[in-house]
This record gives sequence, structure tokens and C-alpha cells, in this order.
Amino acid sequence: MQHITWPVIALALMTAACDNGGSVRITTSTTSDSSGVLKVVDALQCPQTQGVLTRKGSARADGSCVYGGPRGSEVILQLVQLDGRSAQTALKPFETRLTADLPEAMAQVEAENARAEAAAAKAEAQAKGLPPGAGKPETTGVMQDYIDLHRHAAVRAVLADRPAVAFRLLVAHAVAGSSLWSVRTADRKARSEAMADSVETASAETVFDARRRAVLALLGFDADDETVARAQARETPVVELFARLVKLADDEVLAVAAVVMGETLAVGGPLVEAVGAYLKVDMADWWTPDDAFFGLLRDRAVANALLRDVGGKRIADANVAENVKTQKIILRDFLAGTGGRAKVDGWTPKWMAFPPARYTDRIYAPVDRWGAVKTAMRRLPPPQALEPAPYAIAAE
Repeated sequence: MQHITWPVIALALMTAACDNGGSVRITTSTTSDSSGVLKVVDALQCPQTQGVLTRKGSARADGSCVYGGPRGSEVILQLVQLDGRSAQTALKPFETRLTADLPEAMAQVEAENARAEAAAAKAEAQAKGLPPGAGKPETTGVMQDYIDLHRHAAVRAVLADRPAVAFRLLVAHAVAGSSLWSVRTADRKARSEAMADSVETASAETVFDARRRAVLALLGFDADDETVARAQARETPVVELFARLVKLADDEVLAVAAVVMGETLAVGGPLVEAVGAYLKVDMADWWTPDDAFFGLLRDRAVANALLRDVGGKRIADANVAENVKTQKIILRDFLAGTGGRAKVDGWTPKWMAFPPARYTDRIYAPVDRWGAVKTAMRRLPPPQALEPAPYAIAAE
């Protein structure tokens, strides 16, 4: 008995091949090539492979076999008994059945296509920052890129002529960060509790904290926030902050910028040396020797150099052989005016100065940092206090 194998394509593929207005017509061909799509077999069995198709499981009771095809498609091969009939006659019932099933199949395919398009539109909308449920975009992705590039070019061209606006936008980026700006606050972690207490109670820290709190209030932030800078790497916070800054006067925006710059100024870097020297920072105004400082002074030669700086050469030479502890006691007596020593006011070690200096021929990192930048800092105009007029966005 002879049979023919006839492919019934899965719905998603079948409808793509149908263009006859809602009906199915099966065409046949006769060939002696056993590798053709329509082939005659002598036994009721499905081949393991059929071209690019691979059988999935065993044949069903009705003589059909399911095959896996490209891109996850499925194909059903149906074994049909000829019983002396022509192939066209034998396949006619299948033609009729598929024609009846076609409307439902088309509806399923269209629904699936609609779901796929909706999912793609949602993904594209999210990628472009559109709200959920925005639906299918009005423009293609390429057209949107074209529009975005031209609008971006126009905005920055106008922005370049509006420095007051640009400055506010820059400050907003420094405070909140963005997709292109990554801003981090300085790492001011102390190595010991004594060091932390010394820094936290210093007058410089107290003054800066007051400036920070004023700026937090100006921007509507929580007064207990540890920093003004708060990089989020998202555009919305930057826009909200920009809108706030536009409403502020220039001196207020400059106050925000000054605090954020202080928060994001790296500790122990050449910038501290450069800015400190340019502003002629006098450490005697901001620091006095404390227990934490003397607790970290452990080198005898260095302690003697500091004693020479405070008490003079005669005292230093007379105590050069003394241990560190003894030399520190004498040093503290001079600074406090105790132990019969004449009080020395306003002393700061050379290490603290701007520019810094060393006491020995050993390595001292701040001196090397200053050496790397001092040429750039020569012959600069003195810093000037700005007296900005109130800023009005309407004027621009």
C-alpha cells in the first residue's frame, strides 16, 4: 500500500503563504525524487528528517508527525492513504478542512502579531523615556534619532549664548548627576575615632556645615542630609533641580556651586594644593594643634624639627637626644605657655601651610603635589568677590 506525506504548515507560517482570499488550495507534484516535499512511501512511518525539518517524537495514530522547523516553527506531516486515488483526490478533504479553519487561524495569527507589535512599541517607548501605555510611537526609531539630534543641536547652540542658564544646568548636574555625569563626594573617612573627632569639631568643618545647611534649605532638601550632592544618574531629578535653580538669584546659585564643589573636592590631591595656595588659606585661622595631632607624631627626628620651629635652635639642640614623648611635652609647653615656657601663639607646622614644606629631606606628598601644579598657578589674577545682580529668567 502506498502513502504520501503531505505537509500541514503551522498556523503562523501557513497564513503567510495564503493569498487566495480566505481559502486553501493544495498543489501537488509527482516526482521520483524521494527527497521532495511530496513523496510516496511504502510504509506508514515518518522519516526522522525532512529537509530542514526534524521530527519531534513518534507518529500519531492518525498518521501525522510533528516536525520542528526554523525559528521555532512547527510543521505537521500527514500520511495519507492513496487506495488507488490520485494525490489531488486524496488531499481534497484536507483542503476543505483547512479552508474552514482558516478564519480562526488568521485571527489567531493577527492577534499574536498585534501582541508582538504592542510589546515592541512598549519597549521602544520605555527606551525613549515615554510614559507606560504610550502605545505605538508616531515616528520610527531612526526618525526619532534624526529629530533628537537636530533638537539637541539647536538647544545647545542657544544655551551657549545663555551662560546664566547654562551655569544653572551645570550646577544641577553637579548636584544630581545624570546619564552622562557621575559625581561622587570626597572620601573623608578617618582612620581612627580620635582623628574623626578632631576633624568633625574643627572650626573649618563647622563653618562649611553651616553653609551646607543653608544650601539644603535653599533647594528644599532635608536639613539632616549629609551632603547636597546626590548623584542619581537619572534625568528627572536634574530637570527638577534645574527648575529650582532658575528661580534663584545668581548669588544663591553660586552658593550652591561653592558647597557642591567643596563636597566633591578630592582629599589629598593637587587641586587642594592649587586652590589653597591661590586663595592664600591660612591654616592658623582654621586649625590648632590637638591631642590627635600629637598622638600621630611618633618620629624623634621630626619631633625635634618641630621643636626647633617652635622653641628655636638652642632648645631643639639641647633635646635632640630625648625621646619623642619628652620632646612632645616641651613642644606642647611652648604652645600652651606652661612649664615655664614662653607661649607661642598661632603656630602651625610647615606641613599645614599653603604651599606646604617639609622639615627633613624625606618624602612629603603635599610638597610633591604642589611641585606638579605650582607653575600653572603663577601670576594669576587675585580672586574677586562677585556682586551679582538678581537673576531673572524673563530677561533672557
